[in-house]
Amino acid sequence: MIISWSDREGRGVIQRAEGPDVEFSFTAVHQASGSYLGLTVGLRVTFVLVNTDSGVQAQDVVVGWA
Repeated sequence: MIISWSDREGRGVIQRAEGPDVEFSFTAVHQASGSYLGLTVGLRVTFVLVNTDSGVQAQDVVVGWA
């Protein structure tokens, strides 16, 4: 679930069911509209974890249960 999101920064935080929360950016979001606008706190998402130079982050973020 998204627990933090900033339209201005294009970044947010996802709360995981297990493990620490992870950050994600608008470039990780897949939406039919092609836009990340409309993301809000409380939306349920699915995602893939990836290791980056900045640590573990969410990629392939999809709104709703895929």
